Amino acid sequence: MVRRVIGVLLGSVALAAVLSGCLLPIDSAAKHVRYTNDSSQDVVVIVEGLSDEFPTPVAGKGSYPYGLSKCQGTAIRVETEGGKLLGRVDAQACPDWTLTINKDGSLAYVEDK
Repeated sequence: MVRRVIGVLLGSVALAAVLSGCLLPIDSAAKHVRYTNDSSQDVVVIVEGLSDEFPTPVAGKGSYPYGLSKCQGTAIRVETEGGKLLGRVDAQACPDWTLTINKDGSLAYVEDK
């Protein structure tokens, strides 16, 4: 019985150490471009120029971190869920940048500080 309790305690401590990043490094600050939607309309963001253009839904008044380790694509396109073009930024999607869909539907793409 005592061995079982000690085994459970040691196992719990080891699991806690791994999950906290003490034994395995965990990058909590993973690189990403952030899509922030200040409008009330749900939108879809697409990075153009990739072999697989993955549409990323961003809810109205929502925000989404799109993980990437380096600049990718040739442009960023924003559409309604129905496919109507709302705007386009002629720039690569880059880590540490934020694309904001403003309330009036305009786009702002700026480097994070």
